Amino acid sequence: MNIPPRPARIEWSPEGGVCFWWETMGLGFGQGVTLPATRETLLKALVARWAAIVGDHTTVDEFTRNVLRLRRPEQWRDAVTDALLGDWVHRLGSYLSDPELMQVLHEYTAAEHRRWQPLWERKAKGGRVFLSSNVIAEGISLEDCLTDHRTAEEAALHSSLGNESVRSVLRGLQPDEATVAAYWAQGAGTWMEAAHMAGVAEAYGERVRRKLRRLGARQTERAAVSGVSR
Repeated sequence: MNIPPRPARIEWSPEGGVCFWWETMGLGFGQGVTLPATRETLLKALVARWAAIVGDHTTVDEFTRNVLRLRRPEQWRDAVTDALLGDWVHRLGSYLSDPELMQVLHEYTAAEHRRWQPLWERKAKGGRVFLSSNVIAEGISLEDCLTDHRTAEEAALHSSLGNESVRSVLRGLQPDEATVAAYWAQGAGTWMEAAHMAGVAEAYGERVRRKLRRLGARQTERAAVSGVSR
């Protein structure tokens, strides 16, 4: 009766390769048995994982090109490296098949690629995002063509100030307190720094912060009572 060998243990060789030991009919260990075709992806993935650990970019790129079938592997190197170092190895004990392993590696790689991709290389609603410093003509950048130079933070602040709840809280501040709050909201840094920019004692900034918290909590309670009464 011909009983196919089964893997008994996996070891890393001193050179960084993978050494498979096979057990045949329970009679001990031996080498030289051909690896079943259904586990070729696992072997290549483990070799590539070790290459990622030791910084062997050439082997990782070969895995990207020949196994994951991704062109321009150098552009995928960071994503594939992080994917290989992921927690997919913890699922090997559940007899993860090669097709399942390939799907997992592709999913991990795609997720890591999105994470590594800079914002200005992504698309939003079908359109591409560009840096404001992007040159569109000789000596002219995209920023030179903008008519509204407000930052996203400033736009968000402007929108918040139009909220009646926020305006109700701010009306409870004295002029100096409102000035400190305005500097802090515009990105002054800490409340102490905001107070310094407003020309008052730095301790005044902490006083404004505590007062805003009290006013905000009071406004929240009023809104809750108003909602219940309705």
